[in-house]
Amino acid sequence: MNDNFIKKSLAIGIIILFVGTCIIPLTTSKQIPKKNIITVDDEPGDADFTSIKDAVNSANPGDTIEVYSGTYYEGEISMKTPKITLKGVPYELGSGNDTGKPIIVREGSRHIFWVEADHIIISGFIMQDNISENKMLYQGHFIDVHSVNGCLISNNTIQNGTYYSVGIDCYNTNSVHIIDNIIDNMDWNGISFTKITNAIISGNSIINSRNGISIDSSEAINITKNKINGCGGGIQLSSSHNITLYLNNIESNSIGLSLTISKKNIIKQNNFINNSRNAIWTASKILIIQPWKNIGNSWIENYWDNWIKIGPKIIPGLIYILIAILPGGEIILPIVIPIPFFQLDRYPAQKPYDIGG
Repeated sequence: MNDNFIKKSLAIGIIILFVGTCIIPLTTSKQIPKKNIITVDDEPGDADFTSIKDAVNSANPGDTIEVYSGTYYEGEISMKTPKITLKGVPYELGSGNDTGKPIIVREGSRHIFWVEADHIIISGFIMQDNISENKMLYQGHFIDVHSVNGCLISNNTIQNGTYYSVGIDCYNTNSVHIIDNIIDNMDWNGISFTKITNAIISGNSIINSRNGISIDSSEAINITKNKINGCGGGIQLSSSHNITLYLNNIESNSIGLSLTISKKNIIKQNNFINNSRNAIWTASKILIIQPWKNIGNSWIENYWDNWIKIGPKIIPGLIYILIAILPGGEIILPIVIPIPFFQLDRYPAQKPYDIGG
């Protein structure tokens, strides 16, 4: 009796073990989605697609799209699927014209990329306008990042944007990283941020554009090691707070840095060289109600080519004093009084910093 029971138990155990080994791999494969590499080449037959837009529309979360050297006439590429990596490959997949980085020539009057999904990477492209097209009064931006979390745009060259084009425009986005891009000859801003938090703008070169970097209604942004040259406005902060500007080279712009109603920002160890005006700022203060310390910024050891080498560097600005009149308990439009004022960089650098890059 005992021998029969043992034999039956062993048989049942073997069956259960066999069934388990069949089920476990199936369960695991459902939990870990397969990641694909999708290829794009402008020569028919060399890759999965000849169109970047078609490749993006076919991608699943986690996919990498490799775009090989060539020229692509594209526009209005909407990236709606999260966790897609779009990577420019600097050589040909097969035969054809090797252009180095893949070149995207914008067709139409809207964006090239509209990013509306989280954790998108766009890297390794040249983007430019199609100057042979008849342009409208307003052009879209080259890369639009809208209401997402986590995005990396790096190692791209964006050039020759016409009719109010912005190179990289980000709106209502968290944790976006704009790193090591070259942005040249934009009719509007090189980089625009509006309502952005926890972001990095680092290692970019922005030249010959109306404005270099424009930040509006944003906070907690690290702007470091960028080179901004030959622009109307170098870096502009408007209604933005807790921004750190560190080791940027701001040179040969009409206005190097402007801060408009922006407070508690740190401007540290930047180079201000050959700008028509190196830095200006404005602030507003409601008389009596708002403390003076809430309108200040910290200027720390920057290099100023127009500093006289003695004492602190004076940064001129204006404070707009708001005085509300309350006759009978009703608020009438306040009186606004502009008062010239200044902030100080107490220990300016004796020579320019080596920004590198």
